Amino acid sequence: MYLGAPFKSPTLANVVCIYVALPSEKIYVGVFPDIDLPRARLCDDHEAFSLQARLTIYTSTLRMTDSSPPKALLLPEILKKIFELLEDGCNALNARVCKDWSDEALSVIWDDVDAKNLFSLLAPLGVDSPIGFTRELEEEDWDVFERYSPKVHILRFTGQYDISLFKDLGHGRRRLELLPNLCELRSPPPTPLLAGPSVQKLVLRDFNEQLVIAWLAIISRRMCHIKALSIERGINPPSDQLISTLMSTLRNMEASQALEVPMSHINDDTFHVFASLPNLRSLRASDMYTVRQKHITPQSLTFNWFPSHPFPSLVELRVEMDFPAATILLPQLDACRTLRYLGVFSWCDESPTNCSSFLEAIQKACPALQRLELARTTIRGTIQFATLDGLRGFQNLTTLTLHGFIPGPDHALELPPLLGALVGLESLTLCYPFDSPSLAHPPSSLATIASVLRNLRWLCIRIDTQSAMPAAKFPAPFLKLRKLQLGASEVSEPAEVAMYLSRLLPPSCDLGVPIRLVGEKKAKWDIVKTWVPILVQARVEARLKGRIESERALALASATE
Repeated sequence: MYLGAPFKSPTLANVVCIYVALPSEKIYVGVFPDIDLPRARLCDDHEAFSLQARLTIYTSTLRMTDSSPPKALLLPEILKKIFELLEDGCNALNARVCKDWSDEALSVIWDDVDAKNLFSLLAPLGVDSPIGFTRELEEEDWDVFERYSPKVHILRFTGQYDISLFKDLGHGRRRLELLPNLCELRSPPPTPLLAGPSVQKLVLRDFNEQLVIAWLAIISRRMCHIKALSIERGINPPSDQLISTLMSTLRNMEASQALEVPMSHINDDTFHVFASLPNLRSLRASDMYTVRQKHITPQSLTFNWFPSHPFPSLVELRVEMDFPAATILLPQLDACRTLRYLGVFSWCDESPTNCSSFLEAIQKACPALQRLELARTTIRGTIQFATLDGLRGFQNLTTLTLHGFIPGPDHALELPPLLGALVGLESLTLCYPFDSPSLAHPPSSLATIASVLRNLRWLCIRIDTQSAMPAAKFPAPFLKLRKLQLGASEVSEPAEVAMYLSRLLPPSCDLGVPIRLVGEKKAKWDIVKTWVPILVQARVEARLKGRIESERALALASATE
């Protein structure tokens, strides 16, 4: 379904009605049942849900009637889905339409909110850091706060806050739980005031070590029930006190289902604690590209305290580990049979033999794998795509990401058989997080991928746009591709690149171009991005015109006979 933001005129004479055109039926969502639709304009498309539809905004003249409103207006689920696609300014206008719209619009506005907007309901906040109230709170200040605070599910903090602000909140609150329905906290200052029983997820981003330790202590005392903990951009290397506090806290978090911690916090000493959590479904390491040392080794399996049935519920695993260690360790994990996503990053100079052995181990240990991400974070040494023949056994894969594998001289011959066994792929990434000319693929790789992976929807690849584009006029185009990201390549002949891409991309495909380039290099990519959709549309119209002419010729020939 494609939706556009509704617009409400400041005058009472005009209103706007949302019109959703589905392939099989038409649904009107509006305030008034009888409205004229004299004029229409197609708004920008925004993908929502998974249906193919277009939303057109109609401006009409209001005709007051006594008939009942459309039944669609009585379904809060429909209204909420639509309002979630709009900005807060649009929903603020929607909240003024009627009571039903107001409830749903306000619930969307206050569902995910910045702490500054929430606390400013009580009293004005200071501009300078640390942020605090500019006056003392009074009893009547809580009336508006009590109206909106139950709607808050996600609370975000930006900037530093004065401790006195939370003291004022604690003394003046009318109920024990300040935010009774709060589910997620993002970068909050460490305070027990926010550690309510409803909180299920805590995200600590760019925190120093003392703040992380303070929050871990709060979790141990009051928040062992949380299901998700994320520590992003952590301290490297962490102190012994932080590691000790983390291990102590994790032992009490038996309900946790998702953990994301810096890779520097996952090592042989802590890995057994993660492995012993009975309900853990996702373990992901952050800061992959800032850690350049081994942390998890097969030695961790020999420790007496390592659980006999590690990771009984694990579905996602993303860690830094060299390929030989992963080859030994992964088959020993109970969760491998049910693992759906595996991401392994290695800082070592992996050999082709290590890579082949690792793929063979994954294929045997993880038969149900759907998403695979392999990265060589150093490109010293060559592992060409011919080494990845083991991938042919992963017929259930829907997402494949390969970083740091170099296209060889026979790349055009190696790629088709490799991808031919992965016909179910919907997302493919063949690039490197850092710039490297040796990792650029020849332009013909796009045509090869398009001809083999007919179900592909997402492709990220770096192609050598400084070389000549293939001369084939009618390559097999992508059928379902929705996003093409061309990495960090530069372009020398924008017209030639635009013509080649227009022969491969479908009309609905979004072209992502490098964002790091500046000046003339960026200007050339802007030319490509401008002309590709125009050329694609022209080719579609030309094909449609040719088809119509062919049908007319056939009809005329049949009539003549």
